[in-house]
Amino acid sequence: MTPFPNSAGTSTRSEVGAFLGALLLYGLFYATFFIQSFRSGNLLAPSDSFDYGVADYLSPVALWTDSMFSGFPFGADPQSFIWHPLLQACRLVGIDWNIFLIAAYAITGASAFLLIRHLTRSNIAAAFGGLVCSLNALMIGYVANFNVIHAFAWVPLVFYGLQRIREGAVRGGTAVAGVAGALMWLGHSQISVYAVYLAGFVVLGQLAIDRSRLDSAAVRVAWSLGALLLGILLAACMFLPAMELSAVSTRNETGWELYNSSLLPPRELLTMWMPMVFGGFWTSGGSVPPLTAGDSPYVGLLPVALGALAPFVSARRGEARLWCMLAVLELLLSMAGATPVGTLFYYAPGFSSFQAPRSEEHTSELQSRLHLVCRLLL
Repeated sequence: MTPFPNSAGTSTRSEVGAFLGALLLYGLFYATFFIQSFRSGNLLAPSDSFDYGVADYLSPVALWTDSMFSGFPFGADPQSFIWHPLLQACRLVGIDWNIFLIAAYAITGASAFLLIRHLTRSNIAAAFGGLVCSLNALMIGYVANFNVIHAFAWVPLVFYGLQRIREGAVRGGTAVAGVAGALMWLGHSQISVYAVYLAGFVVLGQLAIDRSRLDSAAVRVAWSLGALLLGILLAACMFLPAMELSAVSTRNETGWELYNSSLLPPRELLTMWMPMVFGGFWTSGGSVPPLTAGDSPYVGLLPVALGALAPFVSARRGEARLWCMLAVLELLLSMAGATPVGTLFYYAPGFSSFQAPRSEEHTSELQSRLHLVCRLLL
């Protein structure tokens, strides 16, 4: 059974053309969106983006420096982005930092556009989905963490490659998912770990939807796993030195306290729909102090409404239900040890190594929101 028969006849040339065209258009959109940064001459680099990103971007390329402490391995530090081909290409040509940072938004939009267009054959759905994806909470809220948004930019392309493997184009799909995965891993590893877990759940869920035979299911799992491993291997030039450097980092120890340090308290779930329900809004007499533990997980009313309707009205209800279940799972994971599921995932390899588990919700909100919304546009 072919899961998406309307995608079977898609040519590689048209897919590449669609991606490049979307990249250009989203690039123009975000150049306009951030036009004030260009007009003012200021760097679009708040917080860490200035302290680490701009400093490394303007510094000479070096694997090692004697100017910090008794020496420091730049090549082992993911923040330096030394191994990322996009940064090096921008530096080689002399492109402004603002353009490099904004490129993450254009790539995110184009990658999501390609994935959704391939699934739905609808340019309208793809264009809308690309905007939703590139304007999601992580991309806007983490603009200060340039390596986070540049890692996230390639996540939709990883899922595009896995979808091609699902349709039988195993070599091409593996190549796309592998290269996109490498570019993702060369960014922030937290985003990459979350994306790989999500990819595993998606592949298994799609096998259940397609009711694949055991032999064909084994082949698909093998190719999908190979694609994800290929991304890790291609990024090993940064990945292995970074693991060695992390052993002497001041944040090398993980534990239950770190895992729960920025969890989303269950009582604050209401802020998904009403972000200021616990205070924090401005009035003429001053401000109302928030009674929350951190950032609001607000996602808006439209995505929630569309997500609730999709399993009942979508032409592909199995797919919609899968993404709804994943959205619920990701919401539970964002609450970390406050739920049994979050407690269980504390023991999952790599999952508990990072602070702020609520980023899990933001990371894969992209996938659940986009797929559900686009199926309503068919």
